[in-house]
Amino acid sequence: MQAVSQTILNVAFAPDAPPIALNIVHPRPVAWSAVMRPLSDALHQHKVTPDILPLVAFKEWFAMLESSATGADEHDMGRIPALKLLEFFRRLSAAPMDAESSRELGGYAAFATVKSQAASSAMRGLARPSAVDARRWIKYWNAMGLFA
Repeated sequence: MQAVSQTILNVAFAPDAPPIALNIVHPRPVAWSAVMRPLSDALHQHKVTPDILPLVAFKEWFAMLESSATGADEHDMGRIPALKLLEFFRRLSAAPMDAESSRELGGYAAFATVKSQAASSAMRGLARPSAVDARRWIKYWNAMGLFA
């Protein structure tokens, strides 16, 4: 969030008028597993989960979600909030899941960040998300009571 806030400030207080629209997304995305494995480890380290959570392929997870949706009632919807987004996940599941660098998750075109990086030193200097970031996020979320 600091990078987003700083990018907004860079653009707002720039001497030149910014482009009409900027994509404020991370300019250096990483593979899902590069962040999820450290998140799982940190959740366990901070005693949020009793065990390290296993990572499963998206299509496998979606198949489990879809089977949970069969006959789901209000209680199930509360227990498994992802059921409310079943159609969204269905569309993602139907899209190619290869690691093509020109595509976002779900087969969507990647966001261009050239203009936002030109407009903001914060965007230009943003490092790839790392395991250190993942541990920091869990520590913060835990301190804020997110997992209570």
